[in-house]
Amino acid sequence: MDEWLVQLYTFLHKQPGLNNIIKLKPILRLEDDRQVSPFNRSSSYSRSETANAYLLREGSSKFPLVKRSLLTDDTVYAFLKGIGLSEPDIVDEVLKSILPSYQKGGFELVNDMRYQQSISDIQEALQRTSHRARQELISTLNKTPFILASNVKMSDRAWKTPREVYSKTEELLTWFEGNEQAWFIAEPFPESLRGDLNIPAHLRPSARTTTDHSGHVVIRDVRADHARGLHGFDPDAKLDGLEYALKHITLNKASMLWKLLLEYRHLIQGVVETSTHQTYSDSEREESFSQMGKLCGQATWLPDQNGVFYLPDELFLTNLPDGFEKSTPEAYELAIKLGMRKAEELLLADKLGIPHKLISLIQHNPEAVLVWYQEQQHNMVSLPSSITPDPDRRTIKAVEAANNAGEKTYR
Repeated sequence: MDEWLVQLYTFLHKQPGLNNIIKLKPILRLEDDRQVSPFNRSSSYSRSETANAYLLREGSSKFPLVKRSLLTDDTVYAFLKGIGLSEPDIVDEVLKSILPSYQKGGFELVNDMRYQQSISDIQEALQRTSHRARQELISTLNKTPFILASNVKMSDRAWKTPREVYSKTEELLTWFEGNEQAWFIAEPFPESLRGDLNIPAHLRPSARTTTDHSGHVVIRDVRADHARGLHGFDPDAKLDGLEYALKHITLNKASMLWKLLLEYRHLIQGVVETSTHQTYSDSEREESFSQMGKLCGQATWLPDQNGVFYLPDELFLTNLPDGFEKSTPEAYELAIKLGMRKAEELLLADKLGIPHKLISLIQHNPEAVLVWYQEQQHNMVSLPSSITPDPDRRTIKAVEAANNAGEKTYR
C-alpha cells in the first residue's frame, strides 16, 4: 500500500494544477494508518486552511503525523511540502495545544509558571510574520481568553481576551477609576506582545476609518443599499468607559476628554449620506450625532473656572478653566459641535448693557422674561436699555424676576 501511495504522490507532484483540489481529498496516510485530507476548512466559503497532519522524519510530536515510511522518499516529501504541509512548529503548538486549553478553562489562575510559558510561546509564534497560519493565529488569539487580568475596582482576577483588557498606564487608570467593567493586564506582560495584540495603552475612540482617497467612511456597501459618513464621520463612533466617566466626572477626566475630542472632533457630529446607487447619485444626506457625540452633548461634564460642572450648552469657551485649549479654531469648532454657547451672545449682552447671565436666563426662561416685560409695559415702565440712568438697578430687578418665575414645563 505504501508503495502505491509513493507512486500517487510522485504523479501528483508533476501535476501542480491539481493542488487546490487534492488539499481537501483524503490522500494522506498517517502513522496510525488513518486516511485524512491534507487540510480542513471551516466552511466551503472559507479560504482559511488548517493542516490535519504534519511532516516529521525524526523525533516525537503530540501532533498527527504523515506516515514516516512515506517521508523517506525525497519526491514525496517535496510534494507534501509543496501543497503546504510542514513540520510542527511553535505556531502549530499555540493553535493546537496552548489556546484550546484556555478555551476550555483548563488553566488555573494561580499557575503562574505555566501562564508565563504560554505567554512566551505566543510571543514567539507572533514573530513568525510570514507563517501560513498567521491570520488564523491572530483571529484565534483575539477570541481566546488567555490574558490574566485584574479588575479596576475590585481585587478579582480573570482570564480575558485581548479586546477586553487595557495596559495599566496613568492615563487609563485615571479614566477608568472606579469602573468595575474595566480590566487591566496583570504584570508582568511583554511590551512587544501588547503591541502585537493591539492592547490599548492610551485613550482612543473606536471608529471606522476611511478606506480611500475620498476621506469618507463606508458604513454599508451592499446592492441597492449604500451609506457613508462624510469627511471621516462615523455615527457608530464610541469611547470605552465614556458613560461611566461622565457620570463620575472629575476635573482630570474632563481635561482628558476635552483634549481627546479636540483631536477627534470629526467623530462627534457629521453627515451620513445614503443612496441606492454605488455612485451616490440621487443621494440623501442627514446630519446626526455619533454615540460618543450624544453622550458628550447631553452630560454635565464641562467645568467652569471655579471647578463647577455644567452642560455644554450652559458654558462659553471663555468659561473653561486654565489648561483647557479654548482660543484656537479647533476649540471653536469643537464648541459648536458640542452645542456650547456662542461668543455672539456675549457681544449682544455688552451691546444691551446687561450682564452675560441675563442672556442665559432669557434663553432658558423665555416665557418668564416675557411675563416680566408685559408687567413692565402694563406699569408703563420701559425695558432697561443701555441709556437708562440706573441700568444696574433695572438689570438686578430683571434677573430677580426671571429667577423667581415658576419653571415652565414643556409638553
